[in-house]
Amino acid sequence: MMLFGLNKFSTVGNEASIFSSSYSVALLSNGLNLTGLAYYFYLMFRGYGVLPFIRKPQKLLMFVPLGIVGLILMTMVKANSWNMLL
Repeated sequence: MMLFGLNKFSTVGNEASIFSSSYSVALLSNGLNLTGLAYYFYLMFRGYGVLPFIRKPQKLLMFVPLGIVGLILMTMVKANSWNMLL
């Protein structure tokens, strides 16, 4: 965990924690969330694409580029998505 600047999982003094606001922690957190959401939308696209009454299942994948832009913006302001979810 030293790779991402995480020494311990507690917030004692000036030590880094899993909920800290450094760029590496924000990038890791936002990247994991984006990976999970992108995979979720991809599976929805594959599942709904089989149904004959859905005309354009490609519209389900439009949220992935928005997620990438959101990841970049949240990382630039050091917003940790795990803190927002908890």
